[in-house]
Amino acid sequence: MKHRILVIGASIYQIPLIQRAKQLGHQVFSTSYLSNDPGLKIADKGFNISILDRPGLVKLCTDEKITAVVTAASDLGSLTTGYLNDYFGLAGLTEQQVCSVTDKGMFIHLQEKLGLPRPQSFLLTSREEFEKALPNIKKWPIILKPIYASGSRGVQIAENSAQAKEAYEMASETSALKQHCVLQTYLKGKEHGGECLVESGKVVFLELTHKFSNHKRVPLGHCVPCSVNQILKTALIQQIEVIVKHLGVINSAINIDVIIEPDNTPILIDFSFRLGGNHLTDLMSLKYALDPFERVIEYSLTNKIKSIQVLQENEAVFGSIIMGCPIDSILTESWCKDIEDLVRKDATIIELLFDIELGEKIEKFDQSSNRMGHILVAVDSLTKYKSLLENIQGLALLHA
Repeated sequence: MKHRILVIGASIYQIPLIQRAKQLGHQVFSTSYLSNDPGLKIADKGFNISILDRPGLVKLCTDEKITAVVTAASDLGSLTTGYLNDYFGLAGLTEQQVCSVTDKGMFIHLQEKLGLPRPQSFLLTSREEFEKALPNIKKWPIILKPIYASGSRGVQIAENSAQAKEAYEMASETSALKQHCVLQTYLKGKEHGGECLVESGKVVFLELTHKFSNHKRVPLGHCVPCSVNQILKTALIQQIEVIVKHLGVINSAINIDVIIEPDNTPILIDFSFRLGGNHLTDLMSLKYALDPFERVIEYSLTNKIKSIQVLQENEAVFGSIIMGCPIDSILTESWCKDIEDLVRKDATIIELLFDIELGEKIEKFDQSSNRMGHILVAVDSLTKYKSLLENIQGLALLHA
């Protein structure tokens, strides 16, 4: 059956979702406050409406007779999707379900209520609460996260109380909807990204990634498979299922970040009811012949879905690399050529795309939206991937 599907957001990260919905025969609409977002051009109809403009989106859904709403790679987009599902009685998650994990303050309270492992945490809604929390910090460094911000945007690390004061201001100012933040003990274990699918309240797919970030915690790339033992993976699945059962979630994609402590305890540090960005979905598709976009489209249409098929694992190692520059620069022809030559030498290129044209300005890569493109590769080993990632970063320094 053909549906009229609204995709919330139209950035580079929503393009695969828009394309897949069209391939499945649906009429696809997209929306963004940025008039040049690429998803607006490839959807059947694009609307220059902010994903936070709820009255505008209600009118859009009414006028265009939208029958399903879906998003990917955007926490704020997930909140809006939940709101529209509630308003129009559509299939999919409710706003309350989404908010319970997307609001980082609500998520730490949820972990506490359910008895799940978590770092020492404080919800800060004012400067006064921040000042009261400082003497109670048991271990430095700390990390401050905006209440509402996708991925790493606005996340700050502080080594002492002096740095914490500046970090608090930056994290709070970055938070959308509420100027609040969460203060947590910085966990020094190994951090992994992860994609999960929950169907009928049970985890039917979970894969962690080797995650690599710069000093600002902006993701540089991910690699699969990830060598995590089954006992640890089972413990992580149990935590996820406790959360979804408590919230009454039936079907959903879940994007996670998890820290593996030295004692092998997995601690969920970020949890979102959506597919991830930075091409995690591409890696899952390549490695397991899985179509995450088709699954989430199906979740938006009905609660009754067919069981996920048995996955066939590809033997290769697959990696995504987000290209950026440590300072403002210009994309040159020689830079593009050097990147392609380097990648062809060390890997099999699956996709190498630039977001900007030759001669255009590259903004300093201090948030994911300032990327200049991405690369998807197949390599022989994690070591080869790490070497390639380092060399790409080296090229950026050379050409900056």
